[in-house]
Amino acid sequence: MYDGFLARAKVNFIGTRIGGQVACAGGRFEAATGIALDADAAEIGADVYLRDGFLARGQVDFRRVRIGGDLQLHRGTFEAAEKGDGVALKLQSAKVGAALMVNHPDAPDGTTCCTLTGHLDLANARCAVLDDGDIRARDGGASWLSERSELILDGFTYGRLGSRSPTSWAARKAWLDRQPDGDRDGMGDGDAFKPQPYEQLAKVLREMGHAAEAREVGMAKERRHHRAVWRRTPERGRIQRYISRFWWCVRWLLFKLTGYGYRAWRPLVWLGLPVLALSLAATGTAYRLGYMTPAQPHAALAEITAELGDGPQGVDACLSADVTEAVPPFHAGAYVIDAFVPLVDIDQESSWKPARIARCDGDVEKLRALDRLNPGAFTVPDTMGPWEHFISWMARRGGLHWLQWILMISGFAISALIAASLSGLIRRD
Repeated sequence: MYDGFLARAKVNFIGTRIGGQVACAGGRFEAATGIALDADAAEIGADVYLRDGFLARGQVDFRRVRIGGDLQLHRGTFEAAEKGDGVALKLQSAKVGAALMVNHPDAPDGTTCCTLTGHLDLANARCAVLDDGDIRARDGGASWLSERSELILDGFTYGRLGSRSPTSWAARKAWLDRQPDGDRDGMGDGDAFKPQPYEQLAKVLREMGHAAEAREVGMAKERRHHRAVWRRTPERGRIQRYISRFWWCVRWLLFKLTGYGYRAWRPLVWLGLPVLALSLAATGTAYRLGYMTPAQPHAALAEITAELGDGPQGVDACLSADVTEAVPPFHAGAYVIDAFVPLVDIDQESSWKPARIARCDGDVEKLRALDRLNPGAFTVPDTMGPWEHFISWMARRGGLHWLQWILMISGFAISALIAASLSGLIRRD
């Protein structure tokens, strides 16, 4: 049925068993309405060629077909019947032993794909290799899938992508976006979001070594899932609906912060770095102004040292707590890291604490002398600027304690989010 073959009515191969090839290259199947070529539940031992000038005006029905070799569709034309379900090529539950070849694997030009005017139904189909083409328009021309055509992909499984199949996220996103609205977004009445096409693509890309593209697919799946859950919130009582919406927002925020579990570094960049920078600036300034004081038991040791007259000559009792070996020198960066990172103790947070009253009565000269005695300390300014006035005002009202608590809580929360992302608790692969 090739090179000039013409059929103007339905050609029926339902349940047929063919031991060799089926060659329809160049053949024309034109049915006025309905199905042009019907091979439902047929068993074909070798390759099937619907390529190189093949034309079907009407549906090509290959449901439940078993093909031992390739199913080659490149340079074929498939047009859905004017009356029907709009499916041009139906491969529902079909099994292809080798490659499903939409795109010619060897031809160098950009016109190697088949042309479909209608939907392509791959629901629950299976093949070893999917050798398709970029769903997007090529070099200003038309796509191999018409503008209004859809890809039904739920349940479609394949072992790998062909050598000429696109693996970039942009191309694969366009491919996934051609699914029906109900499958893609869960927008239709009674429809639910179908995650399987995303999971299948991510699995294949990951196994082929395209880890970055697989992560993009995974994040896209999670975004679609959360949007579908929002749209399909049960219309129960008002309180239950508000609780469901609130919980959805919390989950969305947590997933968004971690890139749906695929960007473990995001919490540190989006939340951690701003908190660390603010804490570093505020803590360094507070120490310069005397609002960081030795914590117990270091303060008690310092008082004993002062009573015994120990310490460098000319340094009064208010400085002895800093020069004694009982108190490690204060460093703003080390203090912030110690408070922020859980399970890390570098003897800064345990040795120093925020104070409401400035040490040495805020005397600039004494504090400047204190800076010279402690490596890594900041220089005390001669004049108080707006920032110093703000830190002083905040410290006197206990604001430094709040900042310390925020720093500690942020460190625990961000560490937990990073650990959950790295362990896969947030991802649903």
